[in-house]
Amino acid sequence: VLSAPQGGIDISTGSGTGDIDILSGDAINLKSVSGAISLSAGNPSYASGLTLDTSGEVGIGTASPTSKLHIIDTATVSTSGQNILQLESNYSSASVGSGGRIVFKHQGTTNETADIRAYTFGSAATGLAFGTGYGGVTPKMVIDNSGNVGIGDTSPNDKLDVEDSNLGYNFLFGSNGITFSTANTTGINIDTFGSASI
Repeated sequence: VLSAPQGGIDISTGSGTGDIDILSGDAINLKSVSGAISLSAGNPSYASGLTLDTSGEVGIGTASPTSKLHIIDTATVSTSGQNILQLESNYSSASVGSGGRIVFKHQGTTNETADIRAYTFGSAATGLAFGTGYGGVTPKMVIDNSGNVGIGDTSPNDKLDVEDSNLGYNFLFGSNGITFSTANTTGINIDTFGSASI
């Protein structure tokens, strides 16, 4: 046992558990718990800090992580949601498509398989993009800042805009009803009153 009367450093062992306390009032506490390493701040239980277990899994807010990153949030429920994970990156209105990415890769290779990313549509217009394509991920579906969804189109014109440039068809669903078209010409339109026109 090593201690300092002013609370500077306290290294101790007991009951099969070792810990290191740094600064007065246990401001930083480092413990070995069943082979895992636990780091906490203030004077909480080890479960409320960060844990690295013997399998290399990391727990935040839990001492028993069950995945590579396991986060438990005990914040009060809010109608606007509780912030658990925050990602920040640079955006530029001049660079359409810019934004932070969560990337999925084939382990042991350089090949990306899919991504989810924040997507810039232009000035003050951001949304989400979902990409696929082994070794060459590109956006396949987007949700813009107006809530419009584009599948095969990164600039949706209505609530749901489905396009295939190879097959030359387009499907729109929104405030003007439903429109089916081919080769950039209007084919069939069903308006909000149920009337169809060709």
